[in-house]
Amino acid sequence: MEKLLQNYISDENVIVFSGSEEKAVEGIKYFDNMMLEKMGPDECYCVCGVPKLGNEELANFHREWNKKRKFRLKIIYQNSFEKEAKMRAQLPNTEVRITDLPFGAWFNIAGDYITLKTLRPEPMCLVVKNAEARKSFEQFFKFMWDSARKVT
Repeated sequence: MEKLLQNYISDENVIVFSGSEEKAVEGIKYFDNMMLEKMGPDECYCVCGVPKLGNEELANFHREWNKKRKFRLKIIYQNSFEKEAKMRAQLPNTEVRITDLPFGAWFNIAGDYITLKTLRPEPMCLVVKNAEARKSFEQFFKFMWDSARKVT
């Protein structure tokens, strides 16, 4: 894990990871698991704007991850992911919507954490633990959720 995190800066409330695409994918997995371990069964993990590249790189990881999770998941996909969105919508404790807005980066909200992620042009994952920032992202997520269309 030390090699994986060699391009990582951290303090108590902020973690930044950047590096090669391969390292970034592994870093994203690491940070997703870190946040997920902290969530309770009544909490909701929110994801907004997953781009095609991010989904392809992380699809197998998240399929296995979904088998283990005990909390709710709300995810907003780009419209180019209609097929994946329909499959995800069938998972237990999962709600899925689709947006026509293009995204190159995406964000997650889990517990007291928000995560901003991108794989191109420079792979990066920013994790912030801050209740006020989380509340702001939750409001933005709600706005996006309400404007996105349901998966049919």
